[in-house]
Amino acid sequence: MIVSGERWREFEDDILKTDLTIPESALHLLSVVIGTDVREPASAKTILAAKRWRSSLTRIRLEQSIANLAWNLTGRGTIWAVTQLMKHEMGGEVPSQYHMGVGFLGMDVAVIIPKVRTMVNQADKVIMSPFKQTAFVTIPQDGRVLPGQIAKFARRSGVDELFQLELVRRKRYSMDLVGPRGCTVRTKHNEGLKELDGLAMLREAYFAGFLSNRLSPLAKRVLETYVERMQEYKPKPAIAGALSATLGKDAPSLFRAYCDLVGCEREKSVKEWFRLLAFTAIQRVRGIGTR
Repeated sequence: MIVSGERWREFEDDILKTDLTIPESALHLLSVVIGTDVREPASAKTILAAKRWRSSLTRIRLEQSIANLAWNLTGRGTIWAVTQLMKHEMGGEVPSQYHMGVGFLGMDVAVIIPKVRTMVNQADKVIMSPFKQTAFVTIPQDGRVLPGQIAKFARRSGVDELFQLELVRRKRYSMDLVGPRGCTVRTKHNEGLKELDGLAMLREAYFAGFLSNRLSPLAKRVLETYVERMQEYKPKPAIAGALSATLGKDAPSLFRAYCDLVGCEREKSVKEWFRLLAFTAIQRVRGIGTR
């Protein structure tokens, strides 16, 4: 699929400064998480097994059972406690629930997911470049995060995302517990440039010949195949998965996209499902890739 578009030209300087590598260390960690080498394309047999597993009733029941258990045991109480602590720390102001759109490049459907607000109002407009406004680059001291230690704890621990368990628990559920993360997308309530815009412009720049000399063979394969694969697999955004089990929010953009592909093609049984969930929990506890 050849892409034509000129939006990327407005951001040439940002693109030149963006880390477009897929680090070998990250690929090694991802291989450990999945339990097999992910550097080469998945075989047709593996992809077929992954498709069958991801649509199986066993997987759906597993996802909803674990999400329901987590919500009832810890979700409600933890969200209430953190919200009250943030209210106390901020002098009485209660953080509101925040909604953001998440989807995949090449798919028209976006899922609106709820989070505990841990960032200032209009945070998405503080940095307008889609390569800096999002987690495409590391922001060591992110001024968009609310003041105080509780908001930082909620982001590091993933407590701000517990509302999303509700989207997994529902009969017609719109999120997965484990799977590809997806990209933030623009919505009518949140119109700043998002991760999906950044990835789309990277593809535009690549097919225009702007990035050819800067990309590894694997990075080129990601840009060449991502849209077609997402249209084929039709994944749901997930709470845990390949990205959060490895580098998390501070991963380079093309590694993030590759994690979406790996999540669709390599999770082929309950074994990989539990490994992805367990490694995500470990990384959360360690505070890896969170801000």
